[in-house]
Amino acid sequence: MMRPRMTGHWPFIGGTILCCLLGFAISAQSETGWYLMAPPIRIDSTGTGWVDYENPLRTWLQIGAFDSARACNEEKAEQFQRAEAQYRSSPASGSVFVVSWAKYAQAFRSLCIGSNDPRLR
Repeated sequence: MMRPRMTGHWPFIGGTILCCLLGFAISAQSETGWYLMAPPIRIDSTGTGWVDYENPLRTWLQIGAFDSARACNEEKAEQFQRAEAQYRSSPASGSVFVVSWAKYAQAFRSLCIGSNDPRLR
């Protein structure tokens, strides 16, 4: 079977349309803000703590807002390093340990999410 051959201006027009569509997509993405989101920490009456990362993203805590994904990820890395240092220096048991472990786990599970992400609605 022969493939129809595009002649004339069609390849140029098609390429122009494609470039315009890609340009709109890139500019829309560059205008997106970024949120550093962390799952909520839960501590029950027995003192057991956990990070509720299975909760819908819209219920997570907004830790910060950023102009770029890079800035968001840099802050995420800094938060994780601080939480890890606090966890490693905490006593081996008790409420201080539970809280520092929960904050460490929360920082580990945190995410940078575009402000236009439908999961935030």
